[in-house]
Amino acid sequence: MQEQKAQKHNSAVLKKDITNLKDGQQEKNTLIKHTLTLQIENMLEIRNALRSLEQEQKPPVIPK
Repeated sequence: MQEQKAQKHNSAVLKKDITNLKDGQQEKNTLIKHTLTLQIENMLEIRNALRSLEQEQKPPVIPK
């Protein structure tokens, strides 16, 4: 009887631990997604800035 109670308790603790791990992993995934989104936005901004600089560097085309 005592052993059964201990097993039930251990099972409940394990379930709680698994839930906490899943929640923690979910939070990590959310942070990773957010970080990647910010990195992509920064890369796009850099690309646009480089394109603008390239346009400024090009000599004007004079039609003949």
